[in-house]
Amino acid sequence: ITVSKLEKAYKLAIYEPESSTLYEMCLATSSCSRPLAVLMEHCDVDGKLNFALVMRETPFPHQLAINLIHLPTGQEFNLKINDDLVYTMIESTRHDTFMAFFEQLLTFGCLGFHSAAGEEDESLANIWEETFAGNQIFHRMQIGDALQQHLNADPEAGELKERVALPQPPKEKLQIPVIRCQLDFVSKAKPSTALKMHLLYQAEHPVEGDLRVLLRLHKRTSSNDVAITLRARVAEESKPSSNVGAEVTVWLQDKCSRAPAGAFGEICEVPGIEKPLLLLVTDGDAPRAIRIAVTLGQIPFTVLFQVVLLDNSEKSAKIETSSSHRIMMDVFQRVVAEKLASSSTVLAPLAEAANTQRERTLKQKLDDLGGMRKGGEHLGVEQGSGDGAPQGMGQGDKDASEMADTDVINICTRQKLGRMMVFTIYRDLLGPRMY
Repeated sequence: ITVSKLEKAYKLAIYEPESSTLYEMCLATSSCSRPLAVLMEHCDVDGKLNFALVMRETPFPHQLAINLIHLPTGQEFNLKINDDLVYTMIESTRHDTFMAFFEQLLTFGCLGFHSAAGEEDESLANIWEETFAGNQIFHRMQIGDALQQHLNADPEAGELKERVALPQPPKEKLQIPVIRCQLDFVSKAKPSTALKMHLLYQAEHPVEGDLRVLLRLHKRTSSNDVAITLRARVAEESKPSSNVGAEVTVWLQDKCSRAPAGAFGEICEVPGIEKPLLLLVTDGDAPRAIRIAVTLGQIPFTVLFQVVLLDNSEKSAKIETSSSHRIMMDVFQRVVAEKLASSSTVLAPLAEAANTQRERTLKQKLDDLGGMRKGGEHLGVEQGSGDGAPQGMGQGDKDASEMADTDVINICTRQKLGRMMVFTIYRDLLGPRMY
């Protein structure tokens, strides 16, 4: 197991020497003013390597946590890397929404999905809309009577009566564009073309006023390397901004596996857009698809873009249950969802309310015991004549010849909670006395 660093990027590598099998994954850190990122992958190479790899970045305190789980035996390798960088703490609302969106994309393959219990399969079957590469899905309006919205009366029993209340507009149907392309390069030949990369999807969404965010997806023709580009754009009649024109590009590397399984999420800051964005990506084998979603990183957390890159051989974009999918869900619940919430020293008391209350109760009891004692009693060092034991032992009358000089040291631990104290006691027997 090797962990290496190049500038602000970390690489986790697993090498199996008998079969010369190597698996690597990289995570670029400190990409914004409030870095929060999660990278998960399932590595299963010909039965030699069967691991779950997790890399998590938290802003405050800035830390990179690495978890490596050997799935057959359950053994874990955990590493935490800290530095001196100081970033702003993530609000609990943004953190909880990030985790909720991450879990929803892993579970259903889309965001903004709502359905009654037991009806998920029927609802998910009609939300996928296949389109062409580079085409944009526009909101489709329901065709009806153009004058219907201007009527203020309804015909009832041959008479026109005033309408009591306007009907609610129909709920917009969730439509997710699906673009078919070649994602399986292990068992199929690579396409013969002179283009190194081609544009698969382009869309834009209004953010505030005339400001819009533009999304472009490019993919290599010979592999599954995907480039996600986010860019701010304003209307032509508006005044151009100095930051408009700059863009952010996130590269997703090909996993080079027959059954890839992975997930990635981070907070992005696009120049020219004051609001942060959440970027979420999943890569699965059932079906073979890459799912990408972009949302606002603050209230109201609007879903801006969703797109699915589906392999040509797959029938539908609906997520099917597989061993890799179950492993990813289990690792997310057991590692990411729990440890990411308690990794910050500020958010830890919120997640561990029971431990915090127990510590407060213990400290209160110690304070009560300390308040019962008189000031200056049993504190520090007491010197003088004594019988060789603390007073009040109930040993009866003592012979005057048995009196001995004693030094009693009283150590108060009430103000040393959370620290370890080591005591060494030496015992010597001199006649009937023990010292």
